[in-house]
Amino acid sequence: MCGHYLVEPVACTPASGWKKGQVENQVGLVRERFFTPRLRFKSYDELNAWLLDKCVAYAKAHRHPEIVDKTIFEAFEEERPKLIPLRGCFDGFHAVSVEDLPGSLRQQ
Repeated sequence: MCGHYLVEPVACTPASGWKKGQVENQVGLVRERFFTPRLRFKSYDELNAWLLDKCVAYAKAHRHPEIVDKTIFEAFEEERPKLIPLRGCFDGFHAVSVEDLPGSLRQQ
């Protein structure tokens, strides 16, 4: 999967909350900021469109935490041309019927 999406995994100690807390805190922050109270949508497409609008509005209205003279949106737009295009969905599951396996791989 890392090869498909062209990312390098970074290991952390599972019991060390200070190493992965930033990501976990961001998930909680997004839940609190965008999904309280609990909202209902007719489809995933409707949910994704609403969420994209909310994220873009937030990014345009808030300063970047490290690049203080730009908004999050401005910093992202500056970085966007340097991003690697998405290679499509990762399909990590392939079902193979036992009958399709060569005889040497089948358990007799």
